[in-house]
Amino acid sequence: MTQYNDSGLCYTYATGFLQGDYSGFQKGEYVYEYPHQLGLILYDSFLILLCDKISFVYCVNLLWVIAGTFILWRGVLEESQNHREGKITILLAFGFVPQFLFLFFAYGLVPGLGCLLFALYFWGRY
Repeated sequence: MTQYNDSGLCYTYATGFLQGDYSGFQKGEYVYEYPHQLGLILYDSFLILLCDKISFVYCVNLLWVIAGTFILWRGVLEESQNHREGKITILLAFGFVPQFLFLFFAYGLVPGLGCLLFALYFWGRY
């Protein structure tokens, strides 16, 4: 087995699974050793079905950042009713540089953060 990073291996195995290659489940292979990565492999598989270029994953990550920032802004507006605080929230969110560095790390951090922000927003509305 060639050594890559986790996200690269998950993407490679997702591509293979879509082509009918399930060798990753063999004893000693990556998916056999780390079955907790199946969620990321499934996520990657859905994205590969839409477009099989890795740059598409980066674009989807950017959409997750934008959606997460939007829902964060909506939550601040609903809680405070102050548009100035909403603008400050957007500036601080886009000023948080690590989220943009994670765009090119196709792992699951950005979609996870986006889902977390949506969950917190709807929990607050509840």
